[in-house]
Amino acid sequence: MSMGMTAKSGNVFAYSSWYKRDLCLPLLAPVVILFDVADFKPERACLENVLVSPMRGLDKLTLARFTTDAWITQATNVVLTGATGVGKTYLAEAIGAQACRGGHTVRKIRYKHLFEEINAARGTGCLLKYLRKIQQTSVLILDDFLMATVPIDDLTNLLEIIEERHQVASLIVTTQYPIAEWHRLIPDPTLADAICDRLAHTSVHIRLQGDSMRKRRASTETTEVDPAKEQAGN
Repeated sequence: MSMGMTAKSGNVFAYSSWYKRDLCLPLLAPVVILFDVADFKPERACLENVLVSPMRGLDKLTLARFTTDAWITQATNVVLTGATGVGKTYLAEAIGAQACRGGHTVRKIRYKHLFEEINAARGTGCLLKYLRKIQQTSVLILDDFLMATVPIDDLTNLLEIIEERHQVASLIVTTQYPIAEWHRLIPDPTLADAICDRLAHTSVHIRLQGDSMRKRRASTETTEVDPAKEQAGN
């Protein structure tokens, strides 16, 4: 079924009335399970509430590609960059939530926590099982990419995850660092070459800009606004 798109006041991305009705319906049990496994924030991000504006570096056509599952079936990777508070994580979760509604498995995990889980799995002799489970996830969201220093051995596991997913399953990355800075942040030049080649050069790149959305919310708390729209900056 096609989803018509219109622009609402405030440049908020909107869908047809059919889709908006669908968002308001209770989630079916299998979808609820997918949302639980995805480990999203309680605010329940959705594309309808993402603020679209040239000042943010975000347009309707870019978001439109995530309203279908074509990007997932094509194993497209997505890189979201921008300063703290511009809405990278919210957008990643909104895209992931749409994937869940389409019946796809999604998992969001912070960069630092990924390696904590890898080391815990290694300590219990379950590393291969853990990596296999990660690879079977249709959409993996890696939040705060390169925002923590990790040992080279762990970066080898990261490369394995990226390599196994390449052209097979989608990966969404959020980070404050521009792609041009990634290579210097990865201590091993060989691993840096491989990671950047498989991820940075073959992804849809969305550069979010503008002021912190948290700051924007704080400045409008005393005015009459639509609370659903204001959630989109988290």
